[in-house]
Amino acid sequence: MPEVMVKPHEIEINEYESGVLVCTAYGSPPPKVSWNITGLQSNVTLKQTQTVVIEKPLQSHSNKSNFDNKKPVNVRNVTKISQTLYLNEAHGADNGYVVCIAENIVGKSRDSTFLRILSIYTPPNIVDMEIERRFFWCIKYRITGVPPVTKSWYFNNQPLNMSDTIRDLEMANQVKNDYETEGCLEIQRATHVNDGLYTLIAVNSLGQFNRSVEAQFHKDVKQLIRPTRLPKGLPHPPHPSISDTITGEPEETTRSQKVLNFTE
Repeated sequence: MPEVMVKPHEIEINEYESGVLVCTAYGSPPPKVSWNITGLQSNVTLKQTQTVVIEKPLQSHSNKSNFDNKKPVNVRNVTKISQTLYLNEAHGADNGYVVCIAENIVGKSRDSTFLRILSIYTPPNIVDMEIERRFFWCIKYRITGVPPVTKSWYFNNQPLNMSDTIRDLEMANQVKNDYETEGCLEIQRATHVNDGLYTLIAVNSLGQFNRSVEAQFHKDVKQLIRPTRLPKGLPHPPHPSISDTITGEPEETTRSQKVLNFTE
């Protein structure tokens, strides 16, 4: 398994300043080293160096001739690879962990550093906005801006009224800073009535930013058909949407409908 280490483990710089992070990996065969820099808004450059070092295990006393000649046993070459990440013009949106990964055919290892960027005032920006289905429907968003932003929602270009089934919930931010806001517009029991254009507007003293998403909840809902066992002797209701015969002896069917025949 390759070994990997990032230095420093935490770095604090002012926005628009520069910083340097070094990731060092050891492994045989030579590991591939990469930084997970997807989404970083800072100007980033990478430089890689590679050297070979000799790893010498303890000498074996059972092999007297080698021991007397001071020749190590089972010597193997281990490749050392260092990749330096130069962070130029650091952006306040990049607060958080940056991960370095070392991987070869033996396995994968990772280490990380915490990047803390002290922000100056910046206008609002809605970085992410997408629809997710959990136990309810959620329009997930992430906003950056200093001073902290105020938010408002619109539905089909009209103010969206919040209720017990439609709520804007802010999430606890793992990165403790005043720069970023994450949240979810929670829509419970969504139907075709809730389909339409949702717009989020973020405002602070430096400006305004808006972003919209088109939602069609009812088209994504997969209805689950659960057959109900009726008391013996009662007629069965039609099930035109069910395409399989369940239990019992199959009856004559048409291409458009099959009949459920339950027997006790």
